[in-house]
Amino acid sequence: MLLRFRSSVQVLAFLSSPGHRQKLRRSLELRQPLTTISTSTSAATPLHLYQPTPSEIAERRQAQVRSKQITHERNLLLKENFDYVAIRLICDSTLKAEMKLTKREKKGRIFMLPPTEPGDIPMKRLRNQLHSFYNVLLKDSYDLHASTAIPDSDTDPDSDDLDFLTLSLPQCTAIRSDADLLQAFSDAAAQKPPTSLRPQFTLFVTSSPNRPLPPPLPSYRLNLPVPSASPTMTMCSFYAFPSPPMNPEELNPHALLLHKLFTPFEALGRIYIASEGVNAQMAVPTNVLEKFIEACHSVEWWGGWIENGVNIDPVEVPRATFFDPPIDPNTKVKPAQPFTNLHIRVREKIVAEDLESALDWGAAGEDMAPMDWHERLLEGNEMEEGEVNKPIILDCRNKYETGVGRFVGAEPLETESFRESFDVIKERLKDVPKDQPIMSYCTGGIRCVKVGAYLTQELGMTNVSRLAGGIIAYDRSLQPQPEKQSLFKGTNYVFDHRVGRTITDDLLGVCVTCAAPAGKLSNCNNNRCHKRMVQCESCSGSFLGCCGGECRVRFVNSKIAVDPDPLTLENYAQIHTSKPSKLLSQIAENTKNLFPSGAHMVSSDTQGRLLSSLAGLTGRCGRILEIGTFTGYASICLAEGLASSGGGYVLSLERDDRSSWAAREHLKAVMDTFNKQIMADARVDSTLLTIRDGIMLLRKLSS
Repeated sequence: MLLRFRSSVQVLAFLSSPGHRQKLRRSLELRQPLTTISTSTSAATPLHLYQPTPSEIAERRQAQVRSKQITHERNLLLKENFDYVAIRLICDSTLKAEMKLTKREKKGRIFMLPPTEPGDIPMKRLRNQLHSFYNVLLKDSYDLHASTAIPDSDTDPDSDDLDFLTLSLPQCTAIRSDADLLQAFSDAAAQKPPTSLRPQFTLFVTSSPNRPLPPPLPSYRLNLPVPSASPTMTMCSFYAFPSPPMNPEELNPHALLLHKLFTPFEALGRIYIASEGVNAQMAVPTNVLEKFIEACHSVEWWGGWIENGVNIDPVEVPRATFFDPPIDPNTKVKPAQPFTNLHIRVREKIVAEDLESALDWGAAGEDMAPMDWHERLLEGNEMEEGEVNKPIILDCRNKYETGVGRFVGAEPLETESFRESFDVIKERLKDVPKDQPIMSYCTGGIRCVKVGAYLTQELGMTNVSRLAGGIIAYDRSLQPQPEKQSLFKGTNYVFDHRVGRTITDDLLGVCVTCAAPAGKLSNCNNNRCHKRMVQCESCSGSFLGCCGGECRVRFVNSKIAVDPDPLTLENYAQIHTSKPSKLLSQIAENTKNLFPSGAHMVSSDTQGRLLSSLAGLTGRCGRILEIGTFTGYASICLAEGLASSGGGYVLSLERDDRSSWAAREHLKAVMDTFNKQIMADARVDSTLLTIRDGIMLLRKLSS
């Protein structure tokens, strides 16, 4: 499937359309199965996503061929058979909003043969065609009205056509029975315009006052504030290990359900779901946070299994800073936005590990509240080494995380990935008594669940506890108690583009560049390197956020923009393009008022100046043929270019009468304004013709 676009904006628009996303998904299903690439020595593991069989793929392709053939035959039939009545469809604003119509559906047409055989039920055929055209139109939710008057083709499809047209168009009658529809066919045939090839009428599809009431909104959607009005964003996370686990075949539908559930909150982030549960790191507008938490708890499968509730970061992020992070004063580089979209991914496991036997995640030791954890740490740090019941504090995070921040007295596992943790723990505790107190913690608590289950069920430890909610919950619990000094020192690594959040000013890391104490965790700005590193403020500025001199050179040479508003080709062209005349600006404004849905077809300032330049290159007495005048903006630009080169001829053709009239008026204004100054002196003849007259003139010119 080859798709062509004129700009990246259209690519985004294509992918953001639900219908287009479905088409793209169907096309991707015809390709090879997706796999996850693992950094371990094990082979790549297929994702638990539905993959069509070869026979299913063949059936889909055959169905596509049949569908194209049916459409082709239908189009041929419509071209040859003018007995079909053209029915212009217009929905009221209520149905437009409910069905989220595309531009084609807002200004759609269907074709239907009047009944010719006894027993034909035209209303049934009409309703079937309506439901085929509007895929989400609900049965018994609408009324129909017909009128032989046809609205202007340039009516804005986003305007409320019904209120305007119902009041202004005559002979609008209700269509409730076969007899009403037959009368509409008869009126359309009797009032067929002489220029029309087939009968036609307008059918208004309106929301029925007797329609079934929609299901009531859930409580978390009632009185929901406007998320975009929130001045701040709140970072949060949650996880759940429900019992029983979900059927793998239900995961993809569940992912779609979650996307629909969280979209009204304008929540961003990353959610992983697997048969074992859910793991989420998200950013939510603060003014809807309580409603968002209520929605999370309403999910049937895992809502009642969220451990320790939704974990909320104690520091709110200003909305402006979240969506447009300021430039780093040291590196002069604009940091990435924490989250840019809502991604929901189906995974094998929500936290990857290579345990051979299945464990019960519900039996993972004691959940210790943050303040109880604080007091227990104070007691443990006062004990002497080797003293009975002195707790072993395990930092279950990876090496790069513990390198910039950890609890006082904690033992980092020094692992590169979580998969390595279990072998390290087994080796560390092989000579430890089974009743020795073991305390574990991680960023948000989810990894400690798996570690706790391993300690109790595999190693047989009997005194296992873990920090409920992880470092994030500890930091939040300590905020209202400034008299208590944090026992976590340094920076807490977080799983978004912020990378780290400073809790204390302690510098526990070592700068990768100069080996000085450092606490800033980042990624090398050289995209070809991009390694995770710890770097001091001085080296971060000197090396532009790169890990070394070589990466800095590559970063600079790659011309990665360090300016917050990089100069694009479009911006450059606008800066160096002369401003259009007031007359051209007025033509653009007139077009916007006359043709709201077609205003985008007017040439931009840059395009207009380019047309003038190209016309000027034709030399003296140049001749230009323009197909599609519209309102004359481009025609005048071409004429100006010919004038600057000594004169010439512009022949412009336009098929639409309204556009032709507007262009004529604009050209008259130009001739009146510049007749003696430019146009007449340069001997530019600007001619505007309709299509029929234009064809005759072209024949004369060619002869």
